[in-house]
Amino acid sequence: MVSIIIPHFNRSVLLRETIQSVLNQTVDEWELIIVDDGSSQSELDKVKAFKTLDKRIRVFERQLKHKGPSACRNEGAQRANFPYLIFLDSDDLLKPFCVQQRLLFMQVRPDTDMAVFLEENFSQVPGDLGTFFNLKLPPEKLIGSFLQNKNPWQTMAAIWRKSCFIRIGGFNLELFYMEDPELHVRALLDAETKIEICYHLPADCYYRANYNDDTKKLFYYNSIYHRILFYDIIATELASRNFLLKYQQDYKKGIYRFIRQFVYARIIDYPELFKRFLNMLSSHSIFNPFEVRKIKWLIEIGTSQSHVARILRLKGLCYHLFPAV
Repeated sequence: MVSIIIPHFNRSVLLRETIQSVLNQTVDEWELIIVDDGSSQSELDKVKAFKTLDKRIRVFERQLKHKGPSACRNEGAQRANFPYLIFLDSDDLLKPFCVQQRLLFMQVRPDTDMAVFLEENFSQVPGDLGTFFNLKLPPEKLIGSFLQNKNPWQTMAAIWRKSCFIRIGGFNLELFYMEDPELHVRALLDAETKIEICYHLPADCYYRANYNDDTKKLFYYNSIYHRILFYDIIATELASRNFLLKYQQDYKKGIYRFIRQFVYARIIDYPELFKRFLNMLSSHSIFNPFEVRKIKWLIEIGTSQSHVARILRLKGLCYHLFPAV
């Protein structure tokens, strides 16, 4: 009844534990679809070997150029045999009752298109942190929280009705990062999509909070690039649905948070990205010209090697000029 979809790229060491968490499910009504996105031959051979563990495990190689997790997940959804979808990353884990809990919830609610469940954070061993990824918010605050870069939930927290996922267009193929917030904002904006928040039920999966390998460390450029693209796509989406004014302040808070906590520390490394960033801000009507100029000025300070600029950076002027979020 549930198709569990995992995108994979050269992470077979972590994938084994993730697959085992699926094999440990208390119900048998699932299939596991692994979509490999151009891994090395040795990695691909290891992934294919996992098929011997259970006949419900299916492995597919993307025939097209490496295109990231969005393309893999969408292909997995197209190949899915079952009416419900769960998207799992290759380093995250399901608790043994996860599929059973989500199936029971969806089967008695035929009008529900997506349900969101609690995720427990872990670092080395499941249960070692005792904290949750999710933010508990009233429904009217969810979109704003995503826009502020304070994600209320992550990819695997949701179970989707396949028909709904396909109808709203799946993951955005342009995004390698921030693809799940973009999808969830789109679902929340869609009047036809009925979403249930199930935080009254026990957490049924584990999100690996602190794992860092080369696949994460080396992609700062792509991470920044796709966050800029995310805000570009979201601004266009809000405008097309006449929601731009309603969520303007949340969008601004997200941009300021992005600058303060993520962007400014790396401005000097990627100056061309911040020219793109400014062009994106100028192309939408969310920020007025003065605000755009202020951001531009601060970016110029961040990339300048002059003595004055270094003093201003040392004093933290740029942080003080942005609203706290």
